[in-house]
Amino acid sequence: MQKRAPILRARLCAELSRTNPEALLQLLWAVGVLQSGDPDPAKPFIRFPPEAATNDIGSRLAVHAWELEALANLSILTERQEGPPLTACEDFQRLSLFVNALREFENVESGAYVDPPEHSP
Repeated sequence: MQKRAPILRARLCAELSRTNPEALLQLLWAVGVLQSGDPDPAKPFIRFPPEAATNDIGSRLAVHAWELEALANLSILTERQEGPPLTACEDFQRLSLFVNALREFENVESGAYVDPPEHSP
């Protein structure tokens, strides 16, 4: 595993530790519904740009189901900080920060397992 992977995971978990676990799981659920093709049930639970309400996997705002699952799992395994939560979980923008941090961590971590393509002479 690359040296940066543990640091990136620790940063992500530190941010997750600042959330209310139920509010974060509700946010993950809302984004899953928002991008399911029937966004109406999610609308009362999340603020989002209109283009985030899409089931187009090629959208720049698409969040993959496995990313929602990975964040849910990390959230469950992350010990929370003492005191009130410091991170609001009602906004798509907040989730996009978590997703981008997760993607960066996974890209670095996968470098330890994925062989680079061999170059032809």
